[in-house]
Amino acid sequence: MVKLKVYEVGERKLVKMISGLIECEAAICPGSDDCAAIEYGDQYVVVTTDMLHQKAHFPREMTGYQIGWMATAANLSDIAAMGATPIGVTMALGIPKDTEVNFVLDLVRGVNECCRKFGTYLLGGDTDEHDEITLVGTAFGKVDKDKILTRGGAKVGDAVCVTGELGLAAAGVRILLQDLKVADATKDNAMKRLFEPEPRIIEGMKLAESGVVTSLIDTSDGLAVSLYELSKASTVGFHIVSERLPISGEAKSIAKDRWDLLTLSVYRGGDYELLFTASERSLESVPIPHTIIGRVIKEGMNLEIDGVVYNLKEEGYEHLSVTSPKL
Repeated sequence: MVKLKVYEVGERKLVKMISGLIECEAAICPGSDDCAAIEYGDQYVVVTTDMLHQKAHFPREMTGYQIGWMATAANLSDIAAMGATPIGVTMALGIPKDTEVNFVLDLVRGVNECCRKFGTYLLGGDTDEHDEITLVGTAFGKVDKDKILTRGGAKVGDAVCVTGELGLAAAGVRILLQDLKVADATKDNAMKRLFEPEPRIIEGMKLAESGVVTSLIDTSDGLAVSLYELSKASTVGFHIVSERLPISGEAKSIAKDRWDLLTLSVYRGGDYELLFTASERSLESVPIPHTIIGRVIKEGMNLEIDGVVYNLKEEGYEHLSVTSPKL
C-alpha cells in the first residue's frame, strides 16, 4: 500500500477523502459546500467551522483584536455564501500559557465586535493551552428552504458576477512579505482588508432574497479556486474576461506588470467577496452592486486576455500542500 503524506494530496483533496467517510443525512453535507445545512421546519440551519492559527494565518504585525476579528469573519463569510442570516458564533481559543492576558482579552474583543457588526452574537466557546495562538470558530445561520444558495446551480449561459474589488488583500500580503515602500493610504487600505476582512453578510442575504441567483461562493481562497469549486459542483465551465475584473487600485499600484496584476487579483485570496451566477436577463433584479466578469459555458476554464483565450489555472493558497504559490 502506498503511504501518501498529507502534503502530497493537499487540503481540498484530503477534505474530499474525509467527506467520503462521513455518514450524513443533512440536506447539505460536509465537504459539498461552504456550510452543512440541517432541516428545521421551513428553514435550514447552516453550520460551518474554520480553524486559524499563528503560523499560517497571523503575521506578527497583527494585533489580538485583528486576530479575533479575522477568525470570526472567516466563519461568517461561509454563512454569507449560503445566503443565510447569522444566528451565533462559538470560538475555541488555543493559547500558549505565557501569553499576556491583555492580548487574550483584546482577541475576544475582536471576535465580539465582528459578531456585533454583522448582526450576531458570540455564544461562548472554550480555552485550552496550545503551542501557538489557535482559534477554532463555529458559526450558525438560518435561511428559508426556498432561498438557500449553494455552489451547485450554475447554468450554461448565466452571467458570472463578483461583489467589490479583487486583489486588495493580496496586495497587503505582498507589502508585508517584501517590505514594500508604498504610500501610507495604500498600506492602510491593504492592511485593513487583509487583517479585518468584512464578510458580505448583507449582500448574501439580499442575493438569496432576490430569487434569481443560481450559485454562490465566497472568494476567500481566490477567484480561480472559487471558480473551480463552482465548476465542480455545477458541472459547467467558465469564460472570464480579464478586462472586466474589478481590480483594486492598491493592487494596480504595486503590481510589476499586467501579468503580475492578474496573479494578485485572480490567483490569490483573502478578499472575502461573493462570486455568483445568474441569468443575464435577471441581473436587473440583483439588488447589490456587482461586476459581470464573464459567463458560464458548457465546459473548460477560460481566461480571456486582450481577446486571446488562456487556460484558467486552478491555483490559489491551499493548506497542507507544498505547492501553494507564494507572493
